[in-house]
Amino acid sequence: MNTIRVIALLASLSAYAQVPSHARDNGQWGNVDPGTAAWFKSVRAPSGLACCDIADGQPVDAEFRNDRHWWVFFEGEWRQVPNEAVVKDANNPMGRAVVWYASEGLVNGKRVYYIRCFTPVSEG
Repeated sequence: MNTIRVIALLASLSAYAQVPSHARDNGQWGNVDPGTAAWFKSVRAPSGLACCDIADGQPVDAEFRNDRHWWVFFEGEWRQVPNEAVVKDANNPMGRAVVWYASEGLVNGKRVYYIRCFTPVSEG
């Protein structure tokens, strides 16, 4: 692959990462109190970008594994959370881990997902 193609590919991937995810409301949180809704709207990725808001966060099962990465279960399988998506000290009030993700389309017939943000359950 020549240098121009590599630069074009990297530029397009970089631009995609800056585009906000499309909101979806699956009714996953029902009628939450205003404080919880404000929390969803306040969560930011380590990069400073908004994770989105209440319609985008999905409750998930999560594990911190021996490979020193968080793993989350959604859409039928376990997926590794990129380190840059882990929001530390978010004071997650949900009592369950929350992940913000979007579909990036299909690769070799398999759906690929982009994990924008992840907050583990807050301790204490």
